[in-house]
Amino acid sequence: MVRFLQISDIHFPNVAKNDDDYTLMKGRFLEDIAECHKRMGKIAYILICGDIAFSGMENEYNEARKYITKIIEKSDCDKVLMVPGNHDKKWDVYGRARWMMKETLLKGKNTKQLLASKVKEPMAIGILYAPFKQYYKLAADYLSVCDVARKASAFPESDQQMEKMPKFEPVDALYWTQQLDDMNGYKVFIHGSNSSLLSDKDDGESWNMKEGKHLQVLPLQAYNIDAKNDEIHIMMLHHPMSEIVDGEIIGKELDARFQLQLYGHVHKQSSSSDGTVKIYSGAFMPEADDNPEYFPVYNIIEMDVKEESGNPTLKVEVFCRKWDRAKFDEYLAETKTGAKALKAKLQQNDAWVRTLE
Repeated sequence: MVRFLQISDIHFPNVAKNDDDYTLMKGRFLEDIAECHKRMGKIAYILICGDIAFSGMENEYNEARKYITKIIEKSDCDKVLMVPGNHDKKWDVYGRARWMMKETLLKGKNTKQLLASKVKEPMAIGILYAPFKQYYKLAADYLSVCDVARKASAFPESDQQMEKMPKFEPVDALYWTQQLDDMNGYKVFIHGSNSSLLSDKDDGESWNMKEGKHLQVLPLQAYNIDAKNDEIHIMMLHHPMSEIVDGEIIGKELDARFQLQLYGHVHKQSSSSDGTVKIYSGAFMPEADDNPEYFPVYNIIEMDVKEESGNPTLKVEVFCRKWDRAKFDEYLAETKTGAKALKAKLQQNDAWVRTLE
């Protein structure tokens, strides 16, 4: 069994402590995590599903680093994995160049062709990744940087500072991968990708698309893993498929590869199991606008492989916690444990069966 702490949409602001709407909440969260560690046991990984900063600024990540260090201390877990969100980029970096590329890249095939040409056209890749430069400085501390992003992080935030072009290789991946401990005969891997490469001031939402707004893109290279029957794969993304161009098609491709999918962005906690397990984390620090639909939440996730009716099954339990302006307590409606646990049937290791007539 492996236990995760999942948070998303922290939105660390550039404000003084006395001006921070969530000063009390952040302190009580650390106490709640310490109690969780005491009662439940070791947390193996801290997973952050994007929007760590509010506007991709260096000082916001400096504050985030300090707070993540406190979470590590309280949870006794120093393994942190993360992916970027739309708030983790500086929108003014190569803004005009990305605006000119945007309409073309919103057509999925063109995105694939561009990113496949990274060896011959590194400038174009650098333009897409340079706005995340400050985010990747933080992510590098926790080994949450893919090959392309690691090299592109050397790309300056202004072409006036250009000295040396990054050099990409054909094998450089657009996702990072970490192998976890084996689980009852299955190898377990977790991956993370950037779903915010085209994010800008014109970002739209699927439920309220207006003229001139757009969804996000997720190229094949960001998730095209080789998934075998004796393996379990977990994907971390910021944007759910509802916010991705051709998301319904891409979602089916993800389902064929990843038995567990973790998302952020929507600010409302939910989870489901429809052949695969999907967990959409609510925001850790949603916009403080007194909307009763949005409130801070976090998840403790336990994952194990069990046998059910003779079939190996991935069982995922979600212990959801919500903030009530004074303390964290169980979010009963979104806690999925025991009979309500989320499940995904796994392939049998000996799936080849010969039938004799």
